Amino acid sequence: MQDLLILDHPDGMLEYGLALRRDIARTVRTVRPDAVVTANFDFEAYGGLNQADHRAAGLAVVDGVRDADNRWVFRDLAEVEGLEPWHVSALLVAGHERPTHAAPVDGAAVTAAVASLNRHEAYLKHVTGHPKPEEFIPEILRAGGAQAGTDHAVTFRVFDLGGLGG
Repeated sequence: MQDLLILDHPDGMLEYGLALRRDIARTVRTVRPDAVVTANFDFEAYGGLNQADHRAAGLAVVDGVRDADNRWVFRDLAEVEGLEPWHVSALLVAGHERPTHAAPVDGAAVTAAVASLNRHEAYLKHVTGHPKPEEFIPEILRAGGAQAGTDHAVTFRVFDLGGLGG
């Protein structure tokens, strides 16, 4: 899929709650994916304390994915918007401390990942002590590669959400 969908929740002030879960469930019911990827939402992650936005987003994705499959949660999505429940088969949590799967990435992907985070100039300017993307992203991907038997890899903990839902 090449489409980018941006939900109307402000960066740096993301709040876990029903509004975010509803928007995620709506997106899942609209896009109808087989798998959904989210970031690690543990309190501690990536060698330190995890960001509030990452924690809120990750937990909301877990719940929103499950809400998308539950006819009784956010009934208006089906009754008013015509979005029938949708079952996602797998949830992939990137950066989990106990990964079960890995996706090898090449040098171009590593470079692109560094460049992508470097584009967040305003964010990086105002976060004191944040390491430069070129200092930590290649290292994270190298560590994933070591686990996967390749130079670089993104690791995931994959949660099988079972067969057909609805």
